[in-house]
Amino acid sequence: MAWGLSRGPARFGAVAICLRSVPVQRGGHLNEIVILMGRHQLGRKLTPAEVASIVAFLGALTGDIDAAYTAKPVLPASGPDTPGPDPS
Repeated sequence: MAWGLSRGPARFGAVAICLRSVPVQRGGHLNEIVILMGRHQLGRKLTPAEVASIVAFLGALTGDIDAAYTAKPVLPASGPDTPGPDPS
C-alpha cells in the first residue's frame, strides 16, 4: 500500500502529525518532529540534508493567521429538510 499505510495504526486510515501547535522556537525540536513525520508519513528515514531543507522551509513561513480563517463559520438555520446528525 502506498505511503506506508499498511503498517501500525496507519493501516486503519491516514495518520498525520500536525505542526500547528508545535513550539518551533525551542532549538532542535523541529528537527526531531520533521524526522518523525518523514518516518510516519513517508515510511522512510529522511537524510540530514532533507531534514535541513524542510526545517529551512518551515522557518520561512512567518506571519499571523488571518482571524477570518480561524473564525467560526456562520451556518444557515436548520429547517424541516435539514438532515439529522450522523451517529456513525
